[in-house]
Amino acid sequence: MRKATCLTSLAILLGVLSTLLGAPGRALGQACDTVTITKDIMLIPRDPKAVAVRSDKPYKWTKCAVNVRVAEGAYYKIYVNTKNDLDQPNESYFLTVLYPDSSWSPVCDPNLGYWRVVPDTSTNDTTGLRYAGTFYFRPGVNKVLLEHYARIVNDYPDLWIGPSDSASIANGTPNSVHVYEMMFEKSSPDQFDLVVSYVAATDTLLPVNGVDQKAVFAGQSYRLKLTVTNLGVDSVDAVTIWATVPDSVSFGGFSLAPSAVRDDTVFWEVGKMYAGDSLTLTFDATVSDSIPSSPLLLHSECLARGRCETNMSNNSGETNVYAFPAPPPPRSDLALQLSVTTDTTLLVSGVMRPVVAPGGQFAAQLQIGNNGPDPAQQFVTWLLVPDSVQLSGFSLQPTRTAGDSLFWNMTGLGVGGSVTISFKGQASANLQSLPWPFVLRGGVRYEADPAPENNTDQETIVVVDPCNFLRPGQAQIRVNKQTVQVGDSVAVEVSLPDRVASWDVWVRYTDGEIDSTYWDAFIASAPLVANQWITLVPPWVADRLRGAGEQEKVTFEVRAADRCGNNLIAQASVTVRSSNDFVLKKNVFRPGAGDPVVIRFKLSSNRVARLDLYDITGYWVTKIAEGPYQAGWNELSWDGRTESGKLVGSGVYIVTIRSGNLHAWKKVIIVR
Repeated sequence: MRKATCLTSLAILLGVLSTLLGAPGRALGQACDTVTITKDIMLIPRDPKAVAVRSDKPYKWTKCAVNVRVAEGAYYKIYVNTKNDLDQPNESYFLTVLYPDSSWSPVCDPNLGYWRVVPDTSTNDTTGLRYAGTFYFRPGVNKVLLEHYARIVNDYPDLWIGPSDSASIANGTPNSVHVYEMMFEKSSPDQFDLVVSYVAATDTLLPVNGVDQKAVFAGQSYRLKLTVTNLGVDSVDAVTIWATVPDSVSFGGFSLAPSAVRDDTVFWEVGKMYAGDSLTLTFDATVSDSIPSSPLLLHSECLARGRCETNMSNNSGETNVYAFPAPPPPRSDLALQLSVTTDTTLLVSGVMRPVVAPGGQFAAQLQIGNNGPDPAQQFVTWLLVPDSVQLSGFSLQPTRTAGDSLFWNMTGLGVGGSVTISFKGQASANLQSLPWPFVLRGGVRYEADPAPENNTDQETIVVVDPCNFLRPGQAQIRVNKQTVQVGDSVAVEVSLPDRVASWDVWVRYTDGEIDSTYWDAFIASAPLVANQWITLVPPWVADRLRGAGEQEKVTFEVRAADRCGNNLIAQASVTVRSSNDFVLKKNVFRPGAGDPVVIRFKLSSNRVARLDLYDITGYWVTKIAEGPYQAGWNELSWDGRTESGKLVGSGVYIVTIRSGNLHAWKKVIIVR
């Protein structure tokens, strides 16, 4: 052991040893003395000089630590208190236990091969009680051996650290392990606890002695589900699961392949299961085509075992299923009809056919009906997918696919019942030659069908060039108002048919002007949905009249071209009107204080208007404004000055307007 380099260190070391060895008068246990375990937890002091092992000599690798007497067999956790030295880095050890008959008790939770090695630590002092493994103790005296790690280091070098053992021997400091205390704690039942669940699933319940039981018919299969869960607080090693195969039954379809099959038992070697782990195994049980009696009890048992299982009360499970002779097969006349819907049908080669354009879509459905006389069970519906066709949007997703076919596994269909599978299809947009026919074919497969002639149906769809067969569609346009005033807005909507390649909307005015850019930004960004009304954004605003009249017509024209080169044009019109009006925002103004007189007037047409100012006696003061104005609302501000630039005085005045048939006046108060 390492010597202290100063008195202080020596004092500390002596104090620690005093604590470990106990107060004066406390007897230290010698190597291989016998201790009787009378409590669930017992702390047993050991003489560190007597209970010690060294690495430098093989005959000193093993030392009897204590003999433990127990009245009843049980699992015990063992904790050991040793001393560590930093200059001896290979003070690792492990324990072994010998039963009263000298046979070996394996450790329940090994970490290195068959042993649980307690590795050396980096603490240069007593490390306290450290866990050294769980062992089963048989009734009587069980021998606990202290083993130096050097005993197994050649086979398991994982925990060997620091200088080699030969180097530590050469410098006179062989690695040694000295035991000060050992504690034995009786394990709880949930330390290593596997629990098993074993259930069978069948499609049928039949009465046995007046009680409904899970049942299966000869030649059929049922599903078994075996679940093992580690409910313990520690991991369980070497887990093995097995299940028995009933007579007249064969197992197959395993979710996890068995490790072995011997006679009527199936085995799985699982290995370690950590605390909280759960493993579920599923497999099929297939009953023989003939059974010796009816009903035949199919009894299966299962068991899960792991190293040192501490609670065997929940490690097994069992299932019961009753087998009956297979009933006579039902006879059901299943009939299938396939129908296709397209926008157009044409006479192709003398036959009316549904047609689509390249890239066009169609709708289809399979309808399966049962004409009886018995309910149908476990039948298959199939659909052959033609080349250059994509199918989607199934109301019932296919169970599986194989090559160019889709399959649906149907569980049952009552007499007079029916089931419909709807879907959509789209023809390829890139076909080398037109017209191109393709056949959509479907069917139903049922072994007990006495009339298979109505089990299949098909429909031929023809892909055609729409420019050769179909009429051009129609463009439509509409407005939400027929008559508006200048300044009002108008909502314009368009609807375009299929196959439109490009489109635009023009605004035509009575003076011949055409605005073809008003909705260009919207047309460039908005997706076109065929045969649906689209509201153009922004709304059109009647900002003014273009001519000299009091109303005029504005025409909106949608211009489209389809992929066949047809021009599609439609128009809608609105009448824009105006009227006369004359208002002041208020009647008291302070022009000199930055509050001008704001005058608004509305004209029914584009023409000249004159505004004048009179005093309250009717004396003309000044002309406010004169000139051509637009139809609709106009607004101007007067700063309170005459034409010569002088501010008018405070008082009451009259503002007049004369324009065409509009002659009006408003009273205004000017304050300076």
